[in-house]
Amino acid sequence: MYYLDTSRCTYNISGGYAELACIIYQTGGGVGADGGPAKFTPYTYKFKTYKVNGSRRIFIESIRNYNNGENATQNVLRSDNGFLRFLFWQVAKYTQLNESLD
Repeated sequence: MYYLDTSRCTYNISGGYAELACIIYQTGGGVGADGGPAKFTPYTYKFKTYKVNGSRRIFIESIRNYNNGENATQNVLRSDNGFLRFLFWQVAKYTQLNESLD
């Protein structure tokens, strides 16, 4: 399960590119004493987007463990199944970046 830290979402538009970053907490470790997840691991997700011939391109720049900097990009990409595209548009909507994208 994943949780989006809405207080830590940012974007920047410059030179035809938009960059979007957010912190996502991944749960794990079974069930804690309070009935919720036993562990939350924060990851920083960074995206870049631009248009080519009228088509929007979205790229994942990196996914890093916020605590230790470990690069988790390839692990997440291997089991993506559309999660990253969904995440990009959810964060773009929350930050209102989507209002600047067509």
